[in-house]
Amino acid sequence: MGSIEEIYRISAKTQEVVDDYDNYVGGGLAPYPVTKYVALTHTKGAKAWDVDGKEYINFLSMYSVVNMDHGHPKILAAAVKAMTEGAVVNLPFHSPYYGKLARKLHDVRRCPILTAAAYYHGVMLSTVLLASKRSSAFGPFVRNVGSTSPSGKVFASGVVEDLMEALEVDGHNIAAFMIEPIQGSAAIVAPPNGCLKEVAALCKQHNVLFIVDEKTIGSTTAVNPVGCAAAIAALDVLVAENLSQRSNELGTPLRSTLKAAELPHVADFDRAGLFMSLVLDEKPPKVTPRRIVSLLAQRGVLASVAGLRRIRICPPLTISKEELLKGAEVVIGVMMDIEGCGELPAEVLVNVRH
Repeated sequence: MGSIEEIYRISAKTQEVVDDYDNYVGGGLAPYPVTKYVALTHTKGAKAWDVDGKEYINFLSMYSVVNMDHGHPKILAAAVKAMTEGAVVNLPFHSPYYGKLARKLHDVRRCPILTAAAYYHGVMLSTVLLASKRSSAFGPFVRNVGSTSPSGKVFASGVVEDLMEALEVDGHNIAAFMIEPIQGSAAIVAPPNGCLKEVAALCKQHNVLFIVDEKTIGSTTAVNPVGCAAAIAALDVLVAENLSQRSNELGTPLRSTLKAAELPHVADFDRAGLFMSLVLDEKPPKVTPRRIVSLLAQRGVLASVAGLRRIRICPPLTISKEELLKGAEVVIGVMMDIEGCGELPAEVLVNVRH
C-alpha cells in the first residue's frame, strides 16, 4: 500500500473548487475543515457524486431539508412546472401556489403563540423571537410571540409542569404552542419519553393549537411560487408514500444494526425514525466528531458533526433498505477504526494550508 497521501490524494478538480471558495467567497457557512475537500456535483435518490466521479451514500440529506431525496420526481416535476410558467412574483401580486400552500397548512385564529425556552425556530425577524436563546440580541419583535406567556410563565425544555401552569393561567388567550419535537440546532436532543404526548394533551385540553416545528424546511423565501409548488408536492408525497411510517420502519433496523455491532466510543443513540445522532463517550482524544465525519467521507458516506460529541445521521426517507444497511456497515467500520487512525489526510492538508 502507498502512503495515506497517495491513497487519498486531492485531485486538481477538487483543489480548484476549494481554491475558488477560499479566494473568492467572503464569509457564510463554510464547510468543516476536515470535509472541505469533498466537492459534490450532483445527487440522485440516496446517492451523491463528487467532481471526480466518486460515489457516496447520503446520510445527511442537507440536514434533512431534502429527506425525500434531492430529486424526487413528483416534487421536481412540480417545481419545474412552476419555473417554466415563469410566474416569479413577490408580495405586491398574488400567486395561486402561495394561497394553496397556506390553505394546506391551515389558519390560526387567536393571538399569542407560546414556545419553549432554548429551542430554535429560524433566524428571520418573524421567527428569531421564537428562540429565546437568540432573541436577547435583537428587537423590537412581533408582540405576543415567544417563550414567555402573557402572565410571565416560561416553559423550560422537557418540564411539562411549566406548560401546565402557563396554560392554566393563560390558556384561554393563547392561540398556539410551538416546539421542536427534537432539538436539531442543539445537536439532536430528543425530549423525555412521553413529554410530547403530555404537551399535546394539555394543548387539546385548553384548545391551543399544538405546532410541531421541524424547522429545517428550507422555506425562507416561501412566496416564490417555485418553492410553494415544491412544498405542495412534498406534502402530497409525504402522505401518498407514507414516509412517516417508512421512516419508523427503516429507523428500527438502522439502530438495531448499529447497536448490535457494539460500537466502541458510542454512549447512546438519539433518534426518531431516520433522524438520528450517535452520542460519543468522553474517552480517547482521537475520537472526535470531525475526525469521524472526515473518515466517513473518505469511505463514501456523507454525515455531519452535531454539537461537541454527536454525529448527525439523517438519510433521505426514500433510501432503500439495501443502501441504508450498506451505509451502516461503513459507519461501523469507521467507529471500529477511528481510534487507531493517525492524522487523517484532510487534517494534514488543513495543517499545511493554515
